[in-house]
Amino acid sequence: MTGSVREIEGLVSRLRAARSQSGGRLTTQVVESLVVPYVGVGCDVDIETIVKTVATHFGITREEILSRSRARRVAWPRHVAAYLCRKLTSASLPEIGEAMGGRNHSSILRAVRSVKDSMSGEPALAERINRLETLLGRGTQFS
Repeated sequence: MTGSVREIEGLVSRLRAARSQSGGRLTTQVVESLVVPYVGVGCDVDIETIVKTVATHFGITREEILSRSRARRVAWPRHVAAYLCRKLTSASLPEIGEAMGGRNHSSILRAVRSVKDSMSGEPALAERINRLETLLGRGTQFS
């Protein structure tokens, strides 16, 4: 997180106000919209951070993403993590594959292409992945 103490205090105040306006419950979208301007802008992101963020976002564990499971609920988040690693880091395909459970570079390339193809046909998916990029501090702002 970046920013001065006053900016952080302001963020906490805005979060409290949003919670009171919503009857004590904050949605993920509300929290993200308030926190994103303060999180990791311009900082370097690594593969481990991406894997953990994607796992949390999809409600699975880091270990599941790195596992050999082919279950759709695990495979798709793994593909998204591979896509984000390729886009947000300078790591090569073999480096990403090694960090993601010893996968072959061609598996990573296939995952990246799969996510790109899906994003081009599904605007909601593209927005969701853009939100993940933003949370990681490298994406473009979404409206």
